[in-house]
Amino acid sequence: MRTKQIDLKNDPIGKLMRHFIVASVLSMVVEALHSVIDSVFIGQYIGSVGLAAVNSTATIISWIWAFEVLFASGGCTLNAILLGEGEEEKACNMFYMTVVSAMTTVIIAAAVVMLFTQELCLLFGCTEEALPFGIPYIRIRMVFLVFDCFNTIMSRFVRNDANVKVVIYATAATTVVNILLKFVFLDGFGMKMAGAALATGIALASSSAVYLTHFLRPSSKLDLKLMRMKFSFHDFGHLFRTGIPFFFSESAWALTSIFLNRTLRSLGGTTAIAAMGTMFTIINFVWLVIYGVASAITPIIGYNHGAGETDRVMKTLRYGIFLGTLFGLIATAICALFCEEIVMVINNSEKDFIDMAVHATMINLTTMPITSVAHCVLSFYQAVDKSKTATVMTILKNTVFVIVMLFALVYGFNMGIEGVWWTYPVTDIMTLVMCLTAILITKRKYHAISRDEASAVNE
Repeated sequence: MRTKQIDLKNDPIGKLMRHFIVASVLSMVVEALHSVIDSVFIGQYIGSVGLAAVNSTATIISWIWAFEVLFASGGCTLNAILLGEGEEEKACNMFYMTVVSAMTTVIIAAAVVMLFTQELCLLFGCTEEALPFGIPYIRIRMVFLVFDCFNTIMSRFVRNDANVKVVIYATAATTVVNILLKFVFLDGFGMKMAGAALATGIALASSSAVYLTHFLRPSSKLDLKLMRMKFSFHDFGHLFRTGIPFFFSESAWALTSIFLNRTLRSLGGTTAIAAMGTMFTIINFVWLVIYGVASAITPIIGYNHGAGETDRVMKTLRYGIFLGTLFGLIATAICALFCEEIVMVINNSEKDFIDMAVHATMINLTTMPITSVAHCVLSFYQAVDKSKTATVMTILKNTVFVIVMLFALVYGFNMGIEGVWWTYPVTDIMTLVMCLTAILITKRKYHAISRDEASAVNE
């Protein structure tokens, strides 16, 4: 069986990296292409006003997804550590707690969004022009939110359970179903934004169905017998603390998006918000490739940290940074070479939108490869359960640096809309300096910890 071929404690790091990274990066590439294709349908059938609506409402979804990631990534990290310590029963119980906690949270959140849809859309930067397109889109997305939550959990836990292929299959299923249904709903039925959201929702449900096949494997350490969950406030607190850095990482993006959207709404209106959404869609391809590497090293680091193998932990981190930078450079080069063509595939009829989207994307591509350092370093801190360090760095990276530089460039240096486009590149440089400094300090301390003490480290 596949699980017998992988030994996280004894196999060469290179072999483990190949095993986890290939599946992780491929699944991320498929997800990135899915995002591009999604934008193509909306851009071609509805136009920039539809893209602006999606970009604005995406901020609401990101807030909720942050809670999904809090429980999913926090639980996944602790699950890997417990498996490394040989505590399989506790590892499975952590999965139960993750599912129940995440599902309960997103159901409550979806209900709140359904009640205050218009108010939230306007608060998060949607323009009056895009509002009629954003409201039906976000409401339908809320109906299918439980499937999105389940997929978020499973995409992390099945990697720990040595079934990385199912992640690729599930992501591919989402993409194929989404494309087919968007043709049916947008082109065939002319359903516009409601059709786009419905296609995405059904696609997420199909992905969940694929993930369910994981529980049919005889070798699976996971099951869905949630009634067996042994709730513990101590374990829940540990889960919550471990997941907080992931939450801040995702919610910080949502928070900064509010400032970005509202700033662009005053400087460039609907076209500017649509351009930024398209820019994020394209650079998301690079980001997801790098994130795929960072995600792949998490179970290796977590398991070996739990087993007290400090040298293997640091070696995995070095591999991750190198490969993340290499893959990031390749992905950046592809996006830069075909930037205008990609934008025109999304929307080829609005020149102002095309020019602005291409300009914004090229600026933001300049520093994307170096973000691999931050992603891998944060994955390291999260995987070794140093939640305080990871939380502080995440808040600085995704909130403080971005908001400070946004206002400094736009208003302090009077750069106007150019300041918005340069906010993230400047932030990436600041983050690189922070992460390199932190990991050099941590490396000395981490190597000083004996093998017997390594599993007890908890900052």
